[in-house]
Amino acid sequence: MKLMGAGTILMAVLIISLSCAAAEPRVRLAENGGLLVDGKPFLPIFVWAQPMKLIEFHKGLGINTLHAGSKDDSPKELLDKLHAAGMFGWMNLNLMNPETVGHPAVLCWTSMHEYDSPQAPLYKADLGGNATSLWIEGEQPREHSFKQAGWLNVEKPQLSGGKWLVSSAAGKGKAVYEFTVEKAGTYNLWVREFYKTRANPTRWTLDDQAPQETPRSLGTKESKGVAPSMAVGWGKYGTVELSKGSHTLTLEVVPGQTQGGPGKEPNMKLTLWAVDVVCFTTAETYPPALKGDYLPRRSPDEAAANLRKIREADPKALAALIFTGAIAEKVEGVAKQRIPERTYKAFMDAADVVTYDFYPSSGCNKPYRLPQTGLSCRELVSWAPRGKPVWAFIETGQINNSFPSPTPEEMRAQIWSCIANGAKGIGYFTVAFDPFRWTNFGEGIEGELKRSNAELAALAGPIVMGDTDKGLAVTGDEVDDRWALGHAIHAIRKDHEGKTYVIAVNVCRKAVTPMFRLEGVVADKAAVWKEDRTVALSDGAFNDTFEPLAVHIYTVP
Repeated sequence: MKLMGAGTILMAVLIISLSCAAAEPRVRLAENGGLLVDGKPFLPIFVWAQPMKLIEFHKGLGINTLHAGSKDDSPKELLDKLHAAGMFGWMNLNLMNPETVGHPAVLCWTSMHEYDSPQAPLYKADLGGNATSLWIEGEQPREHSFKQAGWLNVEKPQLSGGKWLVSSAAGKGKAVYEFTVEKAGTYNLWVREFYKTRANPTRWTLDDQAPQETPRSLGTKESKGVAPSMAVGWGKYGTVELSKGSHTLTLEVVPGQTQGGPGKEPNMKLTLWAVDVVCFTTAETYPPALKGDYLPRRSPDEAAANLRKIREADPKALAALIFTGAIAEKVEGVAKQRIPERTYKAFMDAADVVTYDFYPSSGCNKPYRLPQTGLSCRELVSWAPRGKPVWAFIETGQINNSFPSPTPEEMRAQIWSCIANGAKGIGYFTVAFDPFRWTNFGEGIEGELKRSNAELAALAGPIVMGDTDKGLAVTGDEVDDRWALGHAIHAIRKDHEGKTYVIAVNVCRKAVTPMFRLEGVVADKAAVWKEDRTVALSDGAFNDTFEPLAVHIYTVP
């Protein structure tokens, strides 16, 4: 189906937009962030990137929302069929047109898809301290005759200023740098460059002195990856005496790659050479790098612009964003390779609904990180303002042939740990690659999806609308598991229509018997939902045994 351009679309949907603004939307968020459809609590149970032909299959699994995934499907026909099946569509922004805007089967639109994928911090050096350092950007010589071309000719944040001076494969040319010395003295010449274990040696000339060449044995310190098979690091060229005043430094390429050092035949056919920084310093070593924040793949401003497009087309439509599994990049609670909290919050301003995907087994081959699925949800919920819900994506099978599928028990524990940490929507990633398949469920997964989805639907009311300020405390669940932050149980309390619910999950692989204490509960027992048993309460407290990855749900009275 050929779609109209963005400007034409916005003009065409103006009348639709005005009518949408005048009527109460079918899909809206309650004050607590719970989703309401036709005024009733609705727990979205969704599947990502699926074709129209699988609508009935997914409905049979208990799915109520399908994300549009096939380019061959007509967006309007997809929504019509979802509506006929009593289901909803999660639509991408490029599918917004006069036939889809305001369609009764639209649940939400995507304002951002994984813009948060972390990129390396912008490199900066600490030029403070007692040493005198002269910092010269490699890509800013007074003059040069190198052809800027080839594999190394890239712009990356790992480089100072984002760029470097490169040589083409021919290796012909030279660069002349001019600099001024304010304080005469002995200086060490360090050059940050394409790492010398592979790069061609350099011929360097200070002022009118005799030329010198870096030895083929010159190593690289503090090597940092720039791109696949490409790295930058510091090499010490030598020690020089600099008088006060103006100086020049000339750099040229010596034929033949170093190929790791002496005793090896150099490759004379291809030049590999690039200079990021030239630094003269009175310190013994090069200036240390400052610690910088990881950068998102795309900016929050782009997500905000997408939100504006959605608002212009339909002021009351819901916009949802998806964060990557980088949100889970924490070890013992300390954030590692991910963008900072303030950037996450800036992205969250560009949507009504926050979602994320983290797949410990199929995504990174680390099933022991399962507790982080729920802990990531907890963190996002803590950042989100009241009224902005968090939905979670769950793994269902092998995504590629390298990493394993989750077991049914692992998938179930992830589903309910997200609910136990405040999620108000659950979705699934079912696609596999190499070869491509729309679904690739692991053994026993399909049956567990039907079971868990039926339970989610049955508890939609308390999950979506049962938020409470009344307390729930859990003790006695301590475990030696740094990925779980030392606690095995994830639990949440929900109060809804006169009942108190406790949803609890053991996210670890060791049995525990925790104690739960409910504020303001005077009943003498709680029913264990769907287990045909009860537990005794005393002053609002009860305990129960959880086998590894077990899920128990309690109701009082």
